[in-house]
Amino acid sequence: MITPALAAALLVLALAGCGDDDTTDAAGPAQVVATPVPTDVPTDVPTDVPTGTPDVKPGAALASVLADVNELAPALESYFRGQPYPTTVEEVVAALPKARLKLSPGNSIGGYRYDASDVEFVLCVENTSGAYATYDTAPMTTGQSGESGGCPA
Repeated sequence: MITPALAAALLVLALAGCGDDDTTDAAGPAQVVATPVPTDVPTDVPTDVPTGTPDVKPGAALASVLADVNELAPALESYFRGQPYPTTVEEVVAALPKARLKLSPGNSIGGYRYDASDVEFVLCVENTSGAYATYDTAPMTTGQSGESGGCPA
């Protein structure tokens, strides 16, 4: 609780810093006085201390499927241009070595949906852990992803 005496003292301290901001006077420029640093203050304080919200990083499996889907989908779209696009997951898997593409260990093509009218597709890569990520070539962006559950049906 702030007492009237403490409030008055704080007001005096606050007002003491107010005034003319001109740093020169008749005697010349103002002098800067260095304040000594206390020697009992630790200097090895970590700089990565959380500030209230933990830094949530995706697991390695999610990072892996996101990397694969973001690399494979645009590369496959370029590879398929000018030729028939695959219509099944099996055809996509068969096309990977032909397009000189491969999945990271533990990852597989878990889903593929082709839209023949727009000549676009959605590709889903999943990990044995259940992590998954989709990529839609219509907006050329990553869509859904998650740490578990595998590719959506």
